[in-house]
Amino acid sequence: MENPVLYINACVRKDSRTRKLAEKLLNKLDRPYKEIHIGDMAFPVVNEDFLKKRDRLISEGNLQDPMFDLARDFSDAEIIVIAAPYWDLSFPAALKQYIEQINVVEITFRYTEDGVPVGLCKADRLY
Repeated sequence: MENPVLYINACVRKDSRTRKLAEKLLNKLDRPYKEIHIGDMAFPVVNEDFLKKRDRLISEGNLQDPMFDLARDFSDAEIIVIAAPYWDLSFPAALKQYIEQINVVEITFRYTEDGVPVGLCKADRLY
């Protein structure tokens, strides 16, 4: 990823207070960033066919497949900014779907010999 800052925008409203706060933080960081507006994304349904394809690609070591682009961006970022409103005791569904997509073994985490998950992300800060 070219930009060391990843901005995950889960805000739906253009005049969102959360978005305004995130933009102030991004301005303060004063670094180039890549924005992913997850509200505009059409996430695949995580069903049996999806999992079979994903497992096959991982077992083949084909981690450069476009299916894993989001996970690679997340893993490579040095700083991550997540802008997500909190509605009715929860976050937007798109953020939950995004998290499902970025959790990829050998990209964002791996397992030790004892089966303990270990993070592989480079970020030292998450906002």
